[in-house]
Amino acid sequence: MHAQRGISLVELSLVVAILGVIAVIVLPNYAATGEQQLELASHRVADALRFARSEAIRSGALRGVLVDTADDQALGRDITVFEPDLATAPFGLSTLLRDPLSRQPYDAWLGGSVGGGIVGFADGVKPFAFDGVSGNQSYVFFDADGFPRWVDNGVLYRMTDGAVRLAAGHASATVVVDPADGTVRIQ
Repeated sequence: MHAQRGISLVELSLVVAILGVIAVIVLPNYAATGEQQLELASHRVADALRFARSEAIRSGALRGVLVDTADDQALGRDITVFEPDLATAPFGLSTLLRDPLSRQPYDAWLGGSVGGGIVGFADGVKPFAFDGVSGNQSYVFFDADGFPRWVDNGVLYRMTDGAVRLAAGHASATVVVDPADGTVRIQ
């Protein structure tokens, strides 16, 4: 009979270390960086605005978006797309629109969870300004032609500025709504 010799602790440690080095080299980094999360968040805001605009054009009726930069609105979370109830003054919520892919109500936190992770709104400033309306607003409405508007007691006001500023660390992005035609772009 031969005595079997086992693996020493040094040999086992060496094998584990080699496998660890290989794993670090071969496997991609699945943790999103701040810039990647910022890009995703800016696309989430832009997609919500584009969706509301396209739904307004498709349906021929006003559709609204809440971008709650200061967490001070009662309607929804950070980004909410909805059909307004204009029978109340000020407007109320008729229906939350549904995300076309997930079919879930379009009512989301900026970063996908409470607090938005490492991405947030760059400032607490309400992002939308309208001609004849004092102060900036957290809401924008799109009319049947896709133009960005504010509505108050049945009167539509023209947008003069629409810029949602996002930040993650030192990186920033801005989602801009063109006041002239309602198109949305990321800068």
